Amino acid sequence: MKTRISIVFICLFISISSALAQTTTNVDFTKKHSPTRATIYSAVLPGLGQAYNKNYWKIPVIYAGFGGLGYGIYFYQSYYNDFRNAYLNEELTVGGNTYTTLEQVRVDRDWYRRNRDLCIIGASAWYLLNILEAYVYANLFDFDVSDDLSFRISPSLIPTANTRFTPGLNLSFSF
Repeated sequence: MKTRISIVFICLFISISSALAQTTTNVDFTKKHSPTRATIYSAVLPGLGQAYNKNYWKIPVIYAGFGGLGYGIYFYQSYYNDFRNAYLNEELTVGGNTYTTLEQVRVDRDWYRRNRDLCIIGASAWYLLNILEAYVYANLFDFDVSDDLSFRISPSLIPTANTRFTPGLNLSFSF
């Protein structure tokens, strides 16, 4: 009885160890360039997707755009605050300039608010453009751009339904 149990355990152990010892030979261990990863990286931190794509020169361009738009938001917001406070307090002097009517103060207040809002929209569009650029470049990361592009025209005979051949041209593209 003990020998049967030990034989069963030995057979079970051999079958488990042989199943675990099998290896697959057709596994591709090369790292694929992931557009999803580039998109997520760029969404979390602008420019990180470009770093993942190895486009390091684009990172200063991205941050220069954010810096310019951020300064525009700050500039227009500060003037908007001055004109808003002057309009609420019915003052005609704003930043050393004297206005003749309160309507002129309101017009300038609205102009600075509009430009501030346009800078905010521009910064949002710049952020989305950063993500889109990282995604598109990651999709084209493995694209072959070799110089081996050719176009050849050669004569050929094209078989027809009644076992005859018709002369024609063969166009071949190589890339």
